[in-house]
Amino acid sequence: MCDDFGDFGAGDAVALRRLQMICQRIVGDALTDERCNRYQAAVAKTELVGAAPYLAEKDIVATHETDILVVGCGTGGLFAVAAAAEAGGKVIGIDRFAVGTGIREDLGAIDSRYQKAWGTKIDKFEFITMATQYAGGHIQQDLVKLWCDKSGEAIDWVGDRLAERNIELWHESGDKNDETRYKHFAIGHSPKLPIDPKTGKFKITLAQVVEQYAAKKGARFDYNTKMVKLEKKNGRVTGVIAENADGKYVRYNAAKGVVVATGGYAQNWKMMEALQPWNLRIIGRSGALPGARGDGIRACLWAGAKMDETHSIMMFDRTAIRPDQQPGPDTVKSGDSGFFWIGSQPWLKVNADGRRFMNESGTYENILHADEYQKGHCHYTIFDSNWVKYAEQFKMHGCSRLFPFENGAEPNIPWEVFRDRMLPGLIAKGYVQKADTIEELAKKLGLPAAQLKATVARNNELYRKGADVVYDKLEGLHVSGHACHGRHPDQHQHERHRHRGQPDPGPLRHRQRQRRLLRQRVPEPRHRHGLRPHGDLWPNRGPHARQGLIPRTERARIEKGISPRMPPGPQEREQSSGGPPPSSSTFLKTTTGQGRRADPARRTPELI
Repeated sequence: MCDDFGDFGAGDAVALRRLQMICQRIVGDALTDERCNRYQAAVAKTELVGAAPYLAEKDIVATHETDILVVGCGTGGLFAVAAAAEAGGKVIGIDRFAVGTGIREDLGAIDSRYQKAWGTKIDKFEFITMATQYAGGHIQQDLVKLWCDKSGEAIDWVGDRLAERNIELWHESGDKNDETRYKHFAIGHSPKLPIDPKTGKFKITLAQVVEQYAAKKGARFDYNTKMVKLEKKNGRVTGVIAENADGKYVRYNAAKGVVVATGGYAQNWKMMEALQPWNLRIIGRSGALPGARGDGIRACLWAGAKMDETHSIMMFDRTAIRPDQQPGPDTVKSGDSGFFWIGSQPWLKVNADGRRFMNESGTYENILHADEYQKGHCHYTIFDSNWVKYAEQFKMHGCSRLFPFENGAEPNIPWEVFRDRMLPGLIAKGYVQKADTIEELAKKLGLPAAQLKATVARNNELYRKGADVVYDKLEGLHVSGHACHGRHPDQHQHERHRHRGQPDPGPLRHRQRQRRLLRQRVPEPRHRHGLRPHGDLWPNRGPHARQGLIPRTERARIEKGISPRMPPGPQEREQSSGGPPPSSSTFLKTTTGQGRRADPARRTPELI
């Protein structure tokens, strides 16, 4: 009898149940061995995917002919449409929303002209080696190598399109002194999009630049059109049946191919629970795109594609929940959590016993997976009120960076925006607690006061000694002035973009000690390399902080047919932060939108 259940397809749940009955007759009810476990997993997956819907020919009201059909007009889809149109093909892009979900405006590459101009040199084979190491071997190296070989050319193409609109593309450089324990690579690129000073919104987005270019090249976009299923003939995918804005079924015949770029399934809780339940236990917030429902994945499986067997989500350690909240799906679904942007910084981090439990410097995911082994699946971050002074000295890369890069490129969210717009709202809503003493802080957090006080004392002792003899977080230590928080955070390598933090602890001496109960954000689930037989489903994200992330305000815009890439204006920023900035006479005003880049002149704070 065959005991390998990996070959069963999406419609084989009935056959598997019959096989279970046969097995029970042979070995009784004691099906507890490895074969039974594989059987149960196979049944769960087939029931999860379901069967392709049956549609009668009479229900199809129109047929459209094209060379290339692209399903999903987000980060991956828009570039695919533009490339096909540029090559002279007849191409149609369809998307379930009134506009596409936008392009991640932080893009990674190797050997772009921007990197060459700054002197950034990356050994692609070293990159592949480290990508494999960071992924624990769950990686397809030929795909990573393809990216290494072609990404520079792709970024130069993006730069050309931006230059046609008089928009500069920035390279997020590394630092001269860039040696750290976790190998990282300066691959980031971001457009310096023009901002309307009156509204605080972008005048144009990267998605609009690419879409308009594709349209000029002859591409067509059918929005409010959702793929229902792929169609095959003689073993080949020939097109799709879709549902249009009127709820009618239409057929798209694609003579040369179909590109499925519909993203992941982070908005599909049933799939998340079935395919990666361990990650659901440690999350508190979701930044998944609204279209990440798994529909495209199921359609590919119905057509005979194979899904990678190892699943993982892209995680960021930047969500805060209140002391009385628990991480998990219920909290995520409620939307009741805070966006703690400085969570990746290496502050002192303790568990529910008030004890330090790991080296806080590393990848974004390190501490989140470490939470799996801690009470409540969470940790607490301790930092002082003068945190800005020390954050500037931390060695941060990629999206976690709060200060400009050495070549002048702006960070995603500057420290002023977090301090003046985001932190006050987190405190007001109880996601961050303030206290004048460690004992008071412990009481507010529900932590054992004696232990927390001892942990802080030990942290400060190590700082004064200039050596972390417990977890050795002090590689490349700069003692001068590092006080206040705790150490370096974790930064995470997103497939192609490694963010890292170099250690530096600091004493907790100042008043107004603050904390947050850290949870992570869940962007698009990453099935590493997606579905292969009919084209790879790459995670719909760029290689940076906003990869796969989209605020609820932008998600609402998408669903209403409004461009999702506009940053919030002053009033929206005030609302998203939970209230206006402090009314102190020394309040620093910044005009940069959260998660956006602005002109350095605009970024300079004004004293009001």
